[in-house]
Amino acid sequence: MKTGDLLGYWGERSLLPLAAYVLLLVSCACTAQAEESFYPVTTSDKAFFEQIRNAILTDDIDWLANSIAYPIVLRLPGNEITVRNKHDLKKRSKLILNERMKSVVRTQSPDTLFKNWQGVMIGDGEIWYSMIIEKGREKRGWVLRVIAIN
Repeated sequence: MKTGDLLGYWGERSLLPLAAYVLLLVSCACTAQAEESFYPVTTSDKAFFEQIRNAILTDDIDWLANSIAYPIVLRLPGNEITVRNKHDLKKRSKLILNERMKSVVRTQSPDTLFKNWQGVMIGDGEIWYSMIIEKGREKRGWVLRVIAIN
């Protein structure tokens, strides 16, 4: 016996690599399923989406400005703009309240929202939101806020 050999009966040696490969595949499949269900979209997530949808479709920049985690970087086609506060966002409302964003929220179903460790994604990543604790308002606890607009 050499160092590193395993004791016991393992059957045909030619099946060992196949068994290891099958075990690896099963492990990966179980991990992928667990990750998908590890971040379930909640009723609060769906309700917040409906509020975002309503704000964008009705051009309600006031509601949207109050629902963003600042500072936020607007990553829009050909533009990257850091928005530091509500006043800055309101000045740039036309960059967000446009037909492209309206189409994104109009076609997104609350039942098909995607969620991972970063938050909830609307569309193909045009808008992300997540639970955060706002600096200076820690006693308030976790709140949903828009964290990215692309």
